[in-house]
Amino acid sequence: MSRKYVRDIAREWINTDLPIPFYDTINIEEDPQDPFWCTIQFSHEYTDTASYCNSQEEHGMIDIIVSGRPGTGDNDVMTYATEIAAKFMNNRDPSGKLTLLNDEAPEEFSDGDANKYYQVVIGIEYIYMFN
Repeated sequence: MSRKYVRDIAREWINTDLPIPFYDTINIEEDPQDPFWCTIQFSHEYTDTASYCNSQEEHGMIDIIVSGRPGTGDNDVMTYATEIAAKFMNNRDPSGKLTLLNDEAPEEFSDGDANKYYQVVIGIEYIYMFN
């Protein structure tokens, strides 16, 4: 689980100038009816003590998940996913605490049989510096 600061900033960044609707689906029951939509999820990889100023570094991933109706191919979902990830990567934290490092190649995403959408995820690697 990523720290609250990372979650708050990422939600602000993802919800700006999107070509499709954003739904915050973390512990919230949503049932989007849009043909395409996106959400994010967070995963903490590890925390390390930095060698300067007694700071700590949290390393993790912000996953951008783009969903589309099944049976319509992957082109539109892939187009939206790569566009949203590119815009997201252009963000800069004015405080300098959160740094986006790189974006991973798109992957098909599945929540198993319960998933009623075709989904693609692009992971964004980050470092968050804190005391």
